[in-house]
Amino acid sequence: MYENGKTPQYFLKIKLKQSHFSLSIKKHIKDNMNTIEFEIPVDKDFYHSVSVGTQIVDEFRSGSFLLYGSIGDWKMTIEDKEIR
Repeated sequence: MYENGKTPQYFLKIKLKQSHFSLSIKKHIKDNMNTIEFEIPVDKDFYHSVSVGTQIVDEFRSGSFLLYGSIGDWKMTIEDKEIR
């Protein structure tokens, strides 16, 4: 507990980015523009098990490859940590 009697809350700032393996500058610009960042509350144990820069997801997008021949992946990374 903090001095004010409140229980600390643990938050992670997450960055989710899609990337394509392509020579198209347009696709790379689109991927960068579509990058999103968001915060999620997590429990104390998970908060302490990750650090800034940890990749939570690094997955090949197999559905896009099978349906459209698009080669790419998703990356989800810890951008920041905060206790409130």
